[in-house]
Amino acid sequence: SGSTMLDVILGHGEDCFACGEPYALFRPKPWRPHQYQFICAYNDQNCRIWQEAKRKGPNQLYEYIYSLGYKHISDSSKNISWFMQQSKIIKKKDYTCKKVLIYKHPAEYLYSHYKRKKIMFLQRHKWYRYYSNFLKKLPDPIIISYKDLAIKPEKTIKSLCKELEMPYYNTKTRFWEGVSHHIFGASSVRMQYIGKDLSLIHISEPTRPL
Repeated sequence: SGSTMLDVILGHGEDCFACGEPYALFRPKPWRPHQYQFICAYNDQNCRIWQEAKRKGPNQLYEYIYSLGYKHISDSSKNISWFMQQSKIIKKKDYTCKKVLIYKHPAEYLYSHYKRKKIMFLQRHKWYRYYSNFLKKLPDPIIISYKDLAIKPEKTIKSLCKELEMPYYNTKTRFWEGVSHHIFGASSVRMQYIGKDLSLIHISEPTRPL
């Protein structure tokens, strides 16, 4: 749905940090061995930032990142229970936290799975269940569409930064020009940092649904 893309755009800047999906670092799945590694988007095979974050534990994750000098942190973990847990921790520490929900129109979402030969009925149910659950347990998020991010990235991000009360500058969407230590998430975004897929260097217009 573009969550990793949005994460690294918001995390692009000297005082900004994109986490990627750190929930997987603390809650790795046995059938996904890469989640037991510390390889960040900077292609650091043993990223010291995440090694230390793992050692400190999930309850001190954001506090540790702030201690590195960052003022704005984005986290694109898709696990709702992770955010519910982190929201409680953030509230106790008196940090400012804002939720952002990025979505694809159901037709666009289903078409992307159709191209990968997925079962449409199951994917439709998955889409409905996730967003319903998100809005129920994490109410009142800022909502943006992936289509807007893809077609008019500068306008979308400028507006979002204003709502998030974080700095915006004209090169904010050119995230590949900076350094990111985000972990996991979409591999297509990671490729832009390590220079293996230059065809992905711009945000592309989403494929039209059937």
